Amino acid sequence: MITMKKIRRELAIFLVLVLLSVILYFLHYAVFHDKHHILIFGLSELAFLPLEVLVVTAILHRLLELRDKQALFAKKNMLIGTFFSEIGINLLRSIVFMDRSNANFLVNLKVNNESTKRDFKQGLRFVEHYTPELKVGNKEIIGLKDLILSKKPFLSDLIQHPILLEHKSFTDLLLSTYHLAEELNYRSNLDNLSANDMKHLVGDIERIYKQLLPEWIEYMRSLKNNYPYLFSLYIRLNPFIKSIDVTIN
Repeated sequence: MITMKKIRRELAIFLVLVLLSVILYFLHYAVFHDKHHILIFGLSELAFLPLEVLVVTAILHRLLELRDKQALFAKKNMLIGTFFSEIGINLLRSIVFMDRSNANFLVNLKVNNESTKRDFKQGLRFVEHYTPELKVGNKEIIGLKDLILSKKPFLSDLIQHPILLEHKSFTDLLLSTYHLAEELNYRSNLDNLSANDMKHLVGDIERIYKQLLPEWIEYMRSLKNNYPYLFSLYIRLNPFIKSIDVTIN
């Protein structure tokens, strides 16, 4: 926020610099008595001023802007990585094994050490048009409740993080996950859910599932391009494989 105190300070600096320039020109004239020289070089420097402004604003500003974007991208990826580390991978794995069509992923999602840009693009196209077949019972609902409620404070903090505000798709995923946490939190007895109540909860789970799949693919693509050592670990934590073994044989 720009305050009057800051404006006055900047105006004072401006006036001091102008006064200093005037004093130096008078000093030059007092020593050399060469008004012609002062006018030539003064006008020459004045003529170059627009070019200096162009260099500072158009080039340096762009470089600083690019640096800021790169720093913001790195911070955003760190937050998304924290989400997947804390809850995302386990949440995706839990829902994948409620999906009777999950065998399609092993065929269509080629996310491994040999994955190319084309593979990631094909994977995103596949999940964009994918229709899951979720089979959810009381046992699965209780498991999701335990998982999501244990991370509810974490989700709440992440939703409020300003860096993620511009990442709409990921923010939507966080809000959907938090909404399901709220729905489950207010149901003390999950053993005797009505058919309509179960249908409502399955709809919430499916929404998360459809949002989570492309975010996982995008995150894996980012890791492969920027953090290959993390990519190697997350390949071994593949949520579409039931038996997980992170050791390297």
